[in-house]
Amino acid sequence: MKLGKIVLLTTAHATEDVEKVEKALRLIAGEDAYCTQYKQEGHHGNPIILFKIELKKQKEIMQVVNRLLRALNNEERTRMCTEISKRLDETGTLHLRFDKQLAYAGELRICGGSDSVVIKLKIPTYPHSREEAIQLARELLCSNPSISH
Repeated sequence: MKLGKIVLLTTAHATEDVEKVEKALRLIAGEDAYCTQYKQEGHHGNPIILFKIELKKQKEIMQVVNRLLRALNNEERTRMCTEISKRLDETGTLHLRFDKQLAYAGELRICGGSDSVVIKLKIPTYPHSREEAIQLARELLCSNPSISH
């Protein structure tokens, strides 16, 4: 299976340690991934830094997927697998969020809040089919606990 790309995003607010936030992102993306930082301003003028890592090479994408699968406990993995159809949009992009505060400590937990590490995994199908993308996502993330493609 060939994956399109994976994008990882998170933010650092003025009250957060920027190095810890980037460390949380790299827990998933890997230490060598190129990280772009965008300085933005919040609604009340507070500084916000957006971190973005985008990977397109299959080897790098699969390393991230494998890192994710190794880091998730059975409960979190089951939750992710049961929610795939809710988290995969019409373009074939799987949207996952992980608690940023826990990622600081090296732990991955799925969350729904905005204070998170966001992962967008593109699962292309030809011709485009959301149902096929859901099936491919389940094969990739749910069928084998120690994949390495």
